[in-house]
Amino acid sequence: MSNNHWVDAFRWHNEAASESGRAAGRVFVLINGGAAVALLGLIGGLAGAECFEDRQIQRFGSNLIWFAWGVALAAGSLGLGYLVNYCHAGAARTQIVDPGSSQKGWLWPANAFLIAAIFAGVLSLAAFLLGMFAVRDALSLLNC
Repeated sequence: MSNNHWVDAFRWHNEAASESGRAAGRVFVLINGGAAVALLGLIGGLAGAECFEDRQIQRFGSNLIWFAWGVALAAGSLGLGYLVNYCHAGAARTQIVDPGSSQKGWLWPANAFLIAAIFAGVLSLAAFLLGMFAVRDALSLLNC
């Protein structure tokens, strides 16, 4: 295979990986934000019920923090993904300006940002799951 074929394959796979990461980040924002909105709707709907006590409102309200952290971590993951792309662009620019020069000054931060972005995405998903388990537990204590 020619070198151009491998360059084209790298570009395609790099673009596909970047787009997949952005899509995953958007999904994490959507599921955590959607869960927070749904929980607020549930609290609002149950607040008028006679059997719904103030401490139960507090219990549901305290579960919102999981989804808030999930949104924040997902947004952080998207921001870190931008920094990965910025560092890769800097490494490419270095090669254009000074062919053969070292790219280490750009590539190690890119790798660090990539690992942090993946970690933040996984934590966002974990926050969603923990929030859902907390809401399930709060619903099991409901006396209506």
